[in-house]
Amino acid sequence: MKKPLLLIILLFFVIACNDGGKVSGTATDTENTIAGVIQKTDGSIASGANVRMLGKLSASTALSSTTDSRPFLETTTDSLGAFRFDSILSDTFDLEVRWLLDQSLDEVVLLKNLVASASSKTNLGKIKLQKAAYVQSLFKYDTTGASINLGSHFEIHVEGSSYQTSVLSGESFVLGMGANVKALVVFPADVFMIQKLIDAGISHTDIYQRVEVDIVEGDTLKLDSIVWKFPVQEPVFIDSTLGRIKGRVIGLDGKPQAWANVRLIEDIYGFGFAMGQGLFNNLNTVTDTLGWFELPFPSAVEDSFRIEVDFYEYGNLIAAGVSEYLHKDELTNKSDTITTADIVLQKPSSFMGFITLISDSSDPYSSNCVLNSIVLGFKGTSHFVRQITCYPIQMNALPTGSQELIFYTGDYNVIQVLRQENEPIDTYMQMLTVNLPEGDTLSQQGITYTPPTKTK
Repeated sequence: MKKPLLLIILLFFVIACNDGGKVSGTATDTENTIAGVIQKTDGSIASGANVRMLGKLSASTALSSTTDSRPFLETTTDSLGAFRFDSILSDTFDLEVRWLLDQSLDEVVLLKNLVASASSKTNLGKIKLQKAAYVQSLFKYDTTGASINLGSHFEIHVEGSSYQTSVLSGESFVLGMGANVKALVVFPADVFMIQKLIDAGISHTDIYQRVEVDIVEGDTLKLDSIVWKFPVQEPVFIDSTLGRIKGRVIGLDGKPQAWANVRLIEDIYGFGFAMGQGLFNNLNTVTDTLGWFELPFPSAVEDSFRIEVDFYEYGNLIAAGVSEYLHKDELTNKSDTITTADIVLQKPSSFMGFITLISDSSDPYSSNCVLNSIVLGFKGTSHFVRQITCYPIQMNALPTGSQELIFYTGDYNVIQVLRQENEPIDTYMQMLTVNLPEGDTLSQQGITYTPPTKTK
């Protein structure tokens, strides 16, 4: 009775091993299976090789090509060099294989734009590795003209792959890769610093700086240095037939300040920030060697606007300042030039405080700590934060002197509806005038907030 069962098992084994020379025993009936066998350059089996399936690049990922934003699945080859993925990330994918010898990358291959079979099984057959290539260099961070303190921690990414290395400025490194790699991508390691650069209007190509390399299989490319240069924004070209704003910046020493960062603040109430779109400001420049700047007159400003200036040395904020408010009706003709009073920089200030909720505006003692999202900032500046009532608020790098602290609901849906219905600002925004001390911190206690209400 046992012979028929044994015969069936033997027949199944013969069929499985006679699959047109392809890998047998690796593909399963599981949907979307990807399988293959990895061989080293000498034709031997690559047991214990690391295999990564990289998902398709999205539009945003294609700009940065960072590991964080590109999904991958990972496995290791077995004693026969075989690997298998029981699912796929996308119909088109890349496959990256690395084999280590004594903890160092020895052989590698990166296969791009592979397409999963229309059936449930994709057998890639035998995949042969190549001898790894290396880039050896010294990393440097050029802080010339830096307006943001990014620190010294950076990532150097192998373009098109999922591997990278962390480096500090002034540190040497060795990075292994496949011979088909064309470039390295260098960027700050701190995602919060990257967001600050984006908020400052720095483009992705200036944040994720590309360094082309010409490497040969099995060889080491030695470079004197790889440099990430802070992307200094050049002065804006102004069309002489259009209205413009001209001004001069005075530094801490009382002399005209060159290379100060200048921003035109159209969104003086921070509504763009409140609605999750970033501040509605896109006009910025730097002062020339005599401290002068020019900016085009804002075309979409609702009423008034302001000029904000800060100056950095070696990535550290040294001084900050703001202009008086300017009004759109000051421009009589389209080709007029408005010259502002000198903007005098001072040592930056800081603010600390917290806000409690008053549920009944007629009763100032109805303060409580019911959690409520608020947006708080200084009118006419780029300094806005979102916080919850009764939680501490701290803001740094602020212009000194008399400033208007404004706060309103942090619910962007509420803000959007109120603005669309042209509700008066004072019905949902509260304001407090404070005096920010130069080079010091203002600790403000007892700020209260009443959420907006709507009459039925």
